[in-house]
Amino acid sequence: MKTVFTYLPILTLIMLFISIDATVGGNGSRSAKKMNFYGTLTTHAGNTFSIDHITIEGRNTKIKVYEKPAATDKTNHEIHLSYNPETESVVSNVEFSEIKTISVPRPKQRWIFQKGSRNRKHKFLEIEIVSNSGTTRNYLTKKSTSIRCNEIDDAGPIEKEVPMAAIKTLTIEGYEITENNKK
Repeated sequence: MKTVFTYLPILTLIMLFISIDATVGGNGSRSAKKMNFYGTLTTHAGNTFSIDHITIEGRNTKIKVYEKPAATDKTNHEIHLSYNPETESVVSNVEFSEIKTISVPRPKQRWIFQKGSRNRKHKFLEIEIVSNSGTTRNYLTKKSTSIRCNEIDDAGPIEKEVPMAAIKTLTIEGYEITENNKK
């Protein structure tokens, strides 16, 4: 009985290495599919860029958005919410592959929730998403949300980080799926 317990840690390690090797693919390389979304970005400053490798908050498959209240005052720069959209509203994860355009119609307007005067303010922006089928929906997203992408340039890609408020229109024109092999 004593010898069984002596070899148990060694057997556990062997099983662990076999499991890792099977996950990686047996030849030491990880094979995963990677989606590269590309399109056009127009900023409120009037600049337009051809871009690829689009991610929002580090994700390139979905964007997390919050339900927007129906009644709004479109002239006010600050709209105070009576609830926190992060914890008290419908949360949607919209697939990038289903998005035609994302726009920020009123970049200076802020939606604010603050529980009490001494608590921190939760700031949101309104965004408009048009689906590939033509459906238009308005949502809230955190003011701090940003988009990362590469500007397509003859000299090579130029990395960009764009705050959501700077975006007039982001058009997703398509995507390509590539094999991503890592060693």
